[in-house]
Amino acid sequence: GHFWLGHVINGEEEEIEAKFFAKYALAPPPLIHNMKGKISPLSIMECFDLSFEAAKNAYSYYQKWLRFGGKKYRGYEVEMLDLFDVA
Repeated sequence: GHFWLGHVINGEEEEIEAKFFAKYALAPPPLIHNMKGKISPLSIMECFDLSFEAAKNAYSYYQKWLRFGGKKYRGYEVEMLDLFDVA
């Protein structure tokens, strides 16, 4: 995340940005939402080949995404789901 975001220092703000990038880019909530079976940090870890810490972060963000209207996909989310043939 730090590389793709162009970070040249490793401060608190950069770390927050990198973690957000990682949890959305590596395990997007719409793809998590379309997983088969029970959704948990462990199932996210296995499905997306993440570390357990990254999977816990992705799961936490997925829960927030659901709470704040995530089931109403935005245009870019629909495009992503189409790319993965799950829309």
